[in-house]
Amino acid sequence: MAKLNELGFELLPHPPYSPDLAPSDYWLFADLKKMLRAVAKQVREWSFKFDGSSKPLEFLEQVEWSAETYGLDLDLVPRAMPELLQGTALMWYIANNEHWRTWTSFIGSFQEFFLPRDYFSKLLEKVTRRKKGIDEPFKMYMENCSLIELMQLAEEFEELERDRETSGNTLGRTGHD
Repeated sequence: MAKLNELGFELLPHPPYSPDLAPSDYWLFADLKKMLRAVAKQVREWSFKFDGSSKPLEFLEQVEWSAETYGLDLDLVPRAMPELLQGTALMWYIANNEHWRTWTSFIGSFQEFFLPRDYFSKLLEKVTRRKKGIDEPFKMYMENCSLIELMQLAEEFEELERDRETSGNTLGRTGHD
């Protein structure tokens, strides 16, 4: 306190846990509320929902594609999720609403709940075992590998590449021997 007085700061009396907010806080919250309302309004107009029973990764891809298409900040979308969820998925959201601050944190929780255990490691194993048949046309091979599998494989390879770059290993070993 003495240091504050010495520096010329004036202390104003107020209760330590005052429910009052500074007028500037009202301004900030008002803008945030407007933004969230706009995101919720846009999301409400999308023509898809997720009930928790099938294709969670396709749902996430659809949300990301829609947000990008309509210029929405993905980090605001988790707060508008009740507009896209129903049934089991909505009950999960309500029970676990941690007010996710980022899209990435929402995806982590979402995938942990809606995907089978070890989904990504099993997917990587499945995709890496899949080989093009000798007489199989390349087009057929690509059609047989689902888009989701290929996208997940690409993400896994990017992660492996980042690990390789950070470890300084240029021989392609990932440290997962």
